[in-house]
Amino acid sequence: MWEHNVEYHITVGLLFAAWATLVLTIKRLAHHVRGTGEVNISLLWLIIVIAPSAFLPFKEAMFILIGTSVSLTLAIQTRKWFLPLTNTMGIAVTTVEYLPFFLMLTALVIHYASLEIEGSIVVGILFSFIYMMLTAPFKPLLNVPQFNMHFPKMTRARERLAERSDFDSVCVHLPSYSEPPEVVKMSIDAIANNLGRQSHLLVIDNNTKDEQIWQPLEAHCEVKGESVSFRHVEGITGAKAGALNYALRQSPSHTEFIAVVDADYIVESAYFEEYQKLFTDPDISYVQLSHDYHSYEENVFLAGSYYTYTPYPKMVLPALDEYDAGLSIGTMCLFRRDVITEIGGWGEWCLTEDSELTIRMGLAGYKGNVLGDTAGRGLLPETFEAVKKQIFRWAAGPTQQLLHHWRGYLSALTLGQMKWNTFILIMRTHLHRFAIPLNMLIVVLAITVFPAWAESDIPFSILVSSIIFSAARVALLYGDKWITFQMMGGVRVKDFLNSILIENALRWTNMCGFLAPLVKISLPWNRTEKFPKARESGRMLRSVATELKVGIFFVALTMGGLINYYDELPNLITLAGMAGLWTATTFLGAGWAAYLSEKSLPKNL
Repeated sequence: MWEHNVEYHITVGLLFAAWATLVLTIKRLAHHVRGTGEVNISLLWLIIVIAPSAFLPFKEAMFILIGTSVSLTLAIQTRKWFLPLTNTMGIAVTTVEYLPFFLMLTALVIHYASLEIEGSIVVGILFSFIYMMLTAPFKPLLNVPQFNMHFPKMTRARERLAERSDFDSVCVHLPSYSEPPEVVKMSIDAIANNLGRQSHLLVIDNNTKDEQIWQPLEAHCEVKGESVSFRHVEGITGAKAGALNYALRQSPSHTEFIAVVDADYIVESAYFEEYQKLFTDPDISYVQLSHDYHSYEENVFLAGSYYTYTPYPKMVLPALDEYDAGLSIGTMCLFRRDVITEIGGWGEWCLTEDSELTIRMGLAGYKGNVLGDTAGRGLLPETFEAVKKQIFRWAAGPTQQLLHHWRGYLSALTLGQMKWNTFILIMRTHLHRFAIPLNMLIVVLAITVFPAWAESDIPFSILVSSIIFSAARVALLYGDKWITFQMMGGVRVKDFLNSILIENALRWTNMCGFLAPLVKISLPWNRTEKFPKARESGRMLRSVATELKVGIFFVALTMGGLINYYDELPNLITLAGMAGLWTATTFLGAGWAAYLSEKSLPKNL
């Protein structure tokens, strides 16, 4: 049975954590700044947060102050040990992440010795505490990278870009496989218009069977002069990586640098010459600019997809690169040719050959520069089905890489060739999708196993305080997303909401991509479809059939839990049921995402 003091302290702890989270959310939305002024603002947040403790009895006030102090101290130490470039706002968010767990843990420590508390409750809180300790320190950098206030590596790169410099020879590789000829022609024209005297464009069409697709590209390249060449090759294996390895062998012998541009990208400048300035540092082996897109503004699905796709290359990767944990992401990039050759070329076994190449570069002692600059724009996938195929590949690739390179990571760490924060952030990049199946498992257990084990219901006050705290956490999560989009130049409300819908709708695809290499290492490389599509209701239903089934499963599971346990454990099963319905909603939302994608297409071509 629950003892009153335990109930009281946990309720107070959850409400206080909700208060701290809500105040932080309001403060961030009302006054989003970067710089020295943040110190004073964060101090003001701390004062406002702890102010309610002045109206509590001494024992409860000390309970709050001790929990807050421990959380704040650990957050500061986390910054010192792992993330020294994050600002005071990052400390505040990390403190809020720690706070509820430390308060509940403190309540258990205070009362456990003299009271019988259900073992399942203790285990649940301790498990949550361990999970928090493993994940919370890195939230400020990875989930809300605007907390990175200092960018010394990027600053040095900007200084080098401002210098005058001669350009070395570069060969731009444009791989193409069954792409719309008119789309590829625009990409060829844009690159050709930016080629310098020592630049060359090599278009590689690999394995396209339809001559009406590749022959117009060959003819188009022939009129561009000697600086543009075309190769059509049959029998290349290894998908895009195989084509790039072939192109590497076909590049002019004097070429110093290799640039890679996807077949749908329209470059806006001669980035492959301008960014050579960053290679004055001999340790720099690659430069990666941001993905960006065009022709999405008037399409409701593509606009939502834009804000799902772009925060990672524009915000997250540059912040990760400050800790040498950045990666190449396949287009709008530039490499030292000799380093590619030194490490054995592109990995034809990996679905994300681009980032895998830079992993091997890092393990060989090289570094890169990852910038959020836009120097070219491509096309977003038009259908939700195409988005899923691309996201699956992007989720499976990091798992393949971890299975292949984990020994190299550990060796670099133990030999002192890799810093701890770099190692941890790389692991987070590989493993963060594991949270999806883990959270699903916890929800299933909360509805089925935990009520069967429970000897008594949780108090109503803990139910209410848990709901309030969860709502505050959701507000902070989406408040941070809103701020991220504002830092990217602003976002319309409907595009913001659609991006959340699409991101949640892709959870199943992300999970399947993450898990697939664990059971089947060899996976097919599916290209992203670029040919225009007409509206098709059958495709819409096929693309989300699994997500709808999973969503219906969680609805049925929740209803079954409520029917079986509501009479005996109304508060516990209500809390678990809310988690189940939230999970169901994210999967059922895939149906709406697919509908938006099809609705945005023309009825006929």
